[in-house]
Amino acid sequence: MSYHPIVPALAAHGLSATVEVSRTYPLRPFTDEREQRYAIEAVRALGGDPAGREKDGRFHSLHYESRPDRW
Repeated sequence: MSYHPIVPALAAHGLSATVEVSRTYPLRPFTDEREQRYAIEAVRALGGDPAGREKDGRFHSLHYESRPDRW
């Protein structure tokens, strides 16, 4: 799922959204090969590269930060 559709809603409430793309954060291991295939396909559909991440057996996430425009 892309975060992009959420950004306008946040902006309407005076919030800016940024994403940290220099790294990902490993989450839980996949329960089976089917779940891993799903995750790899989802990452690729969003233009990402699952190498070294989902291909190695775990979900990974990006860090999104939403904060007031005037911080």
